[in-house]
Amino acid sequence: MALIGLTDVAITDFVVNQRHGVKGFVDVISPKTLPSCYIQLPEKRVTTERLIMEAPTTGKGALSAPGPENLGLNLCCGGDLRGRCDCATLAFIQIVNHGVSVDEQNELRAAGRGFFDLPREEKKRYWEGSSVSETAWYMTSFNPYKEAKLEWRDSQV
Repeated sequence: MALIGLTDVAITDFVVNQRHGVKGFVDVISPKTLPSCYIQLPEKRVTTERLIMEAPTTGKGALSAPGPENLGLNLCCGGDLRGRCDCATLAFIQIVNHGVSVDEQNELRAAGRGFFDLPREEKKRYWEGSSVSETAWYMTSFNPYKEAKLEWRDSQV
């Protein structure tokens, strides 16, 4: 189902308003390119010259630093609230020593993949704001109407 002359407005309608999500868009429409607002200028793109090969790890001790209001800061700064925050310069951090086994991590990944492999109509039943579940929902970060920072992904929460 390739649509000729697909506009950014039509993409937003399909992904957000019709609740197909980004994966539904890719599966059904098979686009040749991203919507124009998601294409970074060449000078802003990630290059191998600027890659940091070793990302810092944060132990679960950071989770026990005082004050739940500081959780994000605790994770980013590795529990040392006086130190340099890695989240300010890195795209991600890795939490280690959390006690979740490799098998459990693999089961979680498989469950996530299983959800995204469901038929579109089944996934739409879990759409954020009208989910059939009180504890799980499906959402997309793709919403040019609301986004301050553009993202191109779906999530299962």
